[in-house]
Amino acid sequence: MADAPAADPPAAIQQQGPAADQQPAAAQQPAAPRSRIPVPHVNPFCQAIGETSGDIRHWLLTFDAYLDCVNRNQVQNARLQDLDKIALLISHLGQEGLRSFGGTPEYAARNAGTYDALKQHVITHFRRAPSRFKARHDFYTRRQEPGESIKDFVTALRALVVDCAFEEVQQPRVIDDHIMTQLVCHTSDEMAKKELFASRQQMTLQDVIAHLSASEAASLDTKALQSRSKRRNGSRILQTETSSSGTACRFHQTESSGTTLP
Repeated sequence: MADAPAADPPAAIQQQGPAADQQPAAAQQPAAPRSRIPVPHVNPFCQAIGETSGDIRHWLLTFDAYLDCVNRNQVQNARLQDLDKIALLISHLGQEGLRSFGGTPEYAARNAGTYDALKQHVITHFRRAPSRFKARHDFYTRRQEPGESIKDFVTALRALVVDCAFEEVQQPRVIDDHIMTQLVCHTSDEMAKKELFASRQQMTLQDVIAHLSASEAASLDTKALQSRSKRRNGSRILQTETSSSGTACRFHQTESSGTTLP
């Protein structure tokens, strides 16, 4: 009786062999531990009545930076989810902040929405926008402070214009025109202001910023050159005084000894 042909081994056994037993080197070696970065400390937004950490929008920027650092220190499959961020945000509002926000419908429904949506609710709750008249007064009376760069001045104006409630607020060109007028009228660079007053060109906000920035850079370069020139002149005066003093001493010593200088 002929022997029955041997059955083929299961696929799993067929795949076993030297190549199957050996795992890739990358899988055998544990991944190098990821370096951790320092996590900044975030002060609670409002611990007591009247004691806040400034503008809620600025505080949230710091808080988001804190979340980014926490995320970078987590392994890939343990990143913070929206519910984690919401819990951390609520816990950082502070005792008085939580008392104030805790009675709102947005707080009650906090876990039903997204982290970004909760942030907007927090901003709306804690940020009391000034009246349009106060906002426009602050905008129109804002001057460039001594030592303040054009870039920082523009940033400050953009922050102030938000609450002005201009009727054309949806038209960026009109807002740019308001900011451009403030820049030209209230820059501390009197020479650049005269040049812009004398100009008959149709300029945009970016044109004005470029003109003022170039004038600012030229002024800084001039001050640096003047400072170096003063230091060189001071060094020459010091050398001359030292040389004159040495000559006088030599002359006095020679006169006492009865000899004549060469």
